[in-house]
Amino acid sequence: MILVTVPVALVATAGLAGLYWLVSRVFASEVPPYPNWLRALLFASAPSALGIVPILGGTVGFVYAVVLHVVVIRDLGRISTGSAVLVWLAAIALPVILLVSAAMMYGLAAILRYASDLVGF
Repeated sequence: MILVTVPVALVATAGLAGLYWLVSRVFASEVPPYPNWLRALLFASAPSALGIVPILGGTVGFVYAVVLHVVVIRDLGRISTGSAVLVWLAAIALPVILLVSAAMMYGLAAILRYASDLVGF
């Protein structure tokens, strides 16, 4: 399980760093280069390891990691905390919207294929 989880987490963090970098450019005039974002987010994601602790470890680690992500966005982008929260929300919402849209299109295609079989086309 670790052989799959660690590479997936690294790729997800790299993708999030890119999204944070792109979206923060809307709010900030000067944005540091991508490697700075990736390095900071790798450090900020460390509390996710608290998921090893039973019952509350995962929740506490997730909340602390989210707070650290917002702090990284605020400090690297040199923007206000409110803008940093908006950048975080936008960077999280964008992939979710794309995945939901793709799932809806796939579902619609399956429904149309099934409906055409029923009608006889």
